[in-house]
Amino acid sequence: MREKAIQALKEKGYEAVEENAVLMILYDGPARLFQKAFNDAKKIAAASGYLCSIGIRQVQKEGESHSD
Repeated sequence: MREKAIQALKEKGYEAVEENAVLMILYDGPARLFQKAFNDAKKIAAASGYLCSIGIRQVQKEGESHSD
């Protein structure tokens, strides 16, 4: 199920990986949209049948800073 959820998230434009048996979203968007992205990602994962642990982590693209 986790692989199916990762694929579904990637198809929707999210960077998703398995990290220590947890589906993890690597988010590089604006900080003000962090919670919305997490909520949307959880819905996508659930729609694909994945109902286990999910996490999200803010990451920065090289050379960028998120100050908004």
